[in-house]
Amino acid sequence: MTNITRCIIESADKTNLSRFFSDALWKEKAINDARVKLMNDKTRPWHRAKEITSLSLDNTLREHVGDLFEYVARHYDHSDRRYPLAHNPVTNHYGCGAVRFPVDLALYRRYEEFSAWEHYVKKCLPEATIPHDAKAKAKFQRQVEPTLLQDPEFAELYGRFQTRLQLTSQLIGQAVAHELDFDVVLFDGWYLAPSVVECVRRHHKDWVSVLKKNCNLESYSFTLKDEHAQPLRLAGLQIRVEDVVPLIPRSAFKPLPIADTTYWTFTFTPRIGGLGKVRLVISFANADLTGTYVVLVTNRCDWTAQRIIVANSLLHRDCLLTTDPKALTPDKTIGEACRQQAQSLIEALILYAYDGLSNGVDAPELLSDLFAAQQPVKSRLS
Repeated sequence: MTNITRCIIESADKTNLSRFFSDALWKEKAINDARVKLMNDKTRPWHRAKEITSLSLDNTLREHVGDLFEYVARHYDHSDRRYPLAHNPVTNHYGCGAVRFPVDLALYRRYEEFSAWEHYVKKCLPEATIPHDAKAKAKFQRQVEPTLLQDPEFAELYGRFQTRLQLTSQLIGQAVAHELDFDVVLFDGWYLAPSVVECVRRHHKDWVSVLKKNCNLESYSFTLKDEHAQPLRLAGLQIRVEDVVPLIPRSAFKPLPIADTTYWTFTFTPRIGGLGKVRLVISFANADLTGTYVVLVTNRCDWTAQRIIVANSLLHRDCLLTTDPKALTPDKTIGEACRQQAQSLIEALILYAYDGLSNGVDAPELLSDLFAAQQPVKSRLS
């Protein structure tokens, strides 16, 4: 096992691979398009007609030591509230049952790094002093941008800059262009923006996300009832989700068993500015309705709580189990949760194989047992 680890993880071949990627004449997009088509075609026998087919979107941080890497910059990591030196790619992953594979990647570059904003301030406004305070710096940036845009070089960079939300919409379009057969787009609360939702709608897909607890609901758009089934009067035109939850009677939460876990959920359909009418699922992990809770949101107002939670299970079961009951966002990104789950699966696989071999199970029999569930549908039924 040590030798396997050394060959896979510590291999010097990575240097040769990096050199090839950097120096060889090859077309990145064409190769990736061919890879996605190959993976989609080869995994088609494992697709399940009744499974929810999804496209998951998220960004992640790939930390580095040193600043010699192209486009490396300091990005905010909300998980531990620091600014590591890293690349920040936005990625999308296709999923259908046991079939899961990465599709595309778009590198996000911070506005300051992409546009060389401070360089052009010094060039165009040599007497100006850039503030150090973040809020003051942002205000100063807005004030000087009209002047900087008169410089053709800065204007060209400014026009090519893309936010993470723009990159996300781009990746959704690319997944459609790959002819991937997905029904629902999954993303965390950071990407729950009208522009992304409109992009999903334009491609005739559904979406499921996480709703921040300070999000405002339109009070007139839904009705809450107390324990005596009497309508509650909500003050104001809007009310925050976190203010709605305490008003819901305990008896309104219903147990929802999924696999080995039981959730206690309440669902309703309010309107949210910029998103329209949506279905919310408020989910606790225990019958006492204590500790943190998760609010899932989808455009599918006809879906049940079970379908929404199953569709969003990768987010719900790991990303959303935050240790901070006051947190408005998850502790982990989708990418971090997927990597942790992959590591756990590998550890479980190694321990399972070790246990079987230690108890006298033949290697061919063990491998046959491990891969039995992954046989194509036709061969398993024949």
